[in-house]
Amino acid sequence: MRRLSGFIVLLVIVFGNIGVWWLMNRPQSGVQWHGEIRSISFSPYRKDDDALVDREPPAESIDRDLALVAPTVRSIRLYNAKPMTKTIPAMAAKYDLRVTAGAWLMGSLADPNLRLDKQPGEMNGDELKAYQGQMKALTANEEEINGVIEMARANPNIDRIIVGNETILTGQTTVPQLIRYIRRVKAQVSQPVSTAEPASVWLAHPDLAKEVDFIALHVLPYWEGVPAESSTDFVLGEYTNMSTVYPDKHVMLAEVGWPSAGKSRGPAEPSVINQALFLRQFLNTATERNIDYNIIEAFDQPWKKAFEWSVGTHWGVWDADRNSKFSMIDPVLEVKQWPVQALAATVLAFLPVVW
Repeated sequence: MRRLSGFIVLLVIVFGNIGVWWLMNRPQSGVQWHGEIRSISFSPYRKDDDALVDREPPAESIDRDLALVAPTVRSIRLYNAKPMTKTIPAMAAKYDLRVTAGAWLMGSLADPNLRLDKQPGEMNGDELKAYQGQMKALTANEEEINGVIEMARANPNIDRIIVGNETILTGQTTVPQLIRYIRRVKAQVSQPVSTAEPASVWLAHPDLAKEVDFIALHVLPYWEGVPAESSTDFVLGEYTNMSTVYPDKHVMLAEVGWPSAGKSRGPAEPSVINQALFLRQFLNTATERNIDYNIIEAFDQPWKKAFEWSVGTHWGVWDADRNSKFSMIDPVLEVKQWPVQALAATVLAFLPVVW
């Protein structure tokens, strides 16, 4: 009888574990996507690389990444004009990839200790540190502006330039300062020039919109707490409103996407299934309406955890090991290897019964 009872317990454990894992990983379908992604953010950093300390991937690694995305992507977006990044457009040209180039701008204007009304000798320790940080940022910005101009002139596959990425939103620069940077670039390149910001910034600063050749709009429903199933409609609403406010400007959705893991923001839940279903729905809708867009992003970026928490590392269509997270056609599983993990969980649960 004891042996029979133990066998029954074992069956309950086995089928209970399998049932729970199956419920958590039921295939989800949604619409299929058969086309080509118009543009995708391209950061070639891998697990052992770190953009924050200039630990960069070798050229061979970047070339492999470009070869990986090229069959399904038409264009890539770059965010800075560092020496490594300046080599990417020429490599991308080998794969017939177009490029949106970028200049990364920094600043300490949001630091409450920054006092530009004082001389360095009059500043206390915190004020001096903030001042030195701002001076360092301005030097770096000059290198970025000069670098993106050089890159745009040297590479005919660069279609447009984005000067600064959410620098007004984050307090990195002021609008007048950003306008000066934009004007400098526009005066020396032939490509259209803009800066990238969310809707709140564009709506609050028509003077900034007046200076750019197109509106580079970031719409990330996750950060707004919008559930995945409503996110395509949310993006379309933001896009339509911006096109109405600035009817004489071309609007590009310069960042749109969904994370596959991380902390939920209310009903906005990061998951592989939500990422897949949102992207497939959005891509179909954007193509039907001929919307200009850029998906964030090609690859998961572990180094972003330092400033975007765990969710910031999981926006890639491919993971950090360059494995595709999901199919654009077939049903999607949250965990592809769930049968193996279910078996392992069953074995672990079975051990107390044996011992």
